[in-house]
Amino acid sequence: MQKGILLFLAGLIIGVAGGHWLLSDSNLGLGKHGEPVTDDMDHEDMTGDMSGDMADMQMGYTLVEVDAELPIPKVEIAAIKDTMNGYNLRIMAENFTFDPETVGGVNEPNRGHAHVYVNDTKVARVYGEWFHLDDKYLEEGQNEILVTLNANDHNEWAYQSARIADTLRVEK
Repeated sequence: MQKGILLFLAGLIIGVAGGHWLLSDSNLGLGKHGEPVTDDMDHEDMTGDMSGDMADMQMGYTLVEVDAELPIPKVEIAAIKDTMNGYNLRIMAENFTFDPETVGGVNEPNRGHAHVYVNDTKVARVYGEWFHLDDKYLEEGQNEILVTLNANDHNEWAYQSARIADTLRVEK
């Protein structure tokens, strides 16, 4: 257990020092082609990948443009294999405030919550940095995890018509 904590902290320090929040540990998820996710590999910012009407309809939400005069929110996720079950997801949002008290209310700039999807199925609404993803949501083999930043009305925050989200793959 101590070794796992030390590896986590070392990976966090390496990731922060390198200017990127990914943890370089064998417990991380896999890139979209099955390779381990590392700082220079396939950890995608989805703002450029799944924009457009078809992607929006798949998730069931419309896009809400952020105010371009404000700092643009961004999100990165990391997955750490849990020793008992599933993965612990770290949702690292910048220029964004998790705000559970205002959910369902009027949209407020750069505030809201996150939605977690596994293989295109929504599994959770999240109001903070950490979330435990139970094995029950994962299929055998590779699984794609997508996290979107969402406004109070549950629609997805977007910048220049592209959702603000991140994705990675994990193995069950």
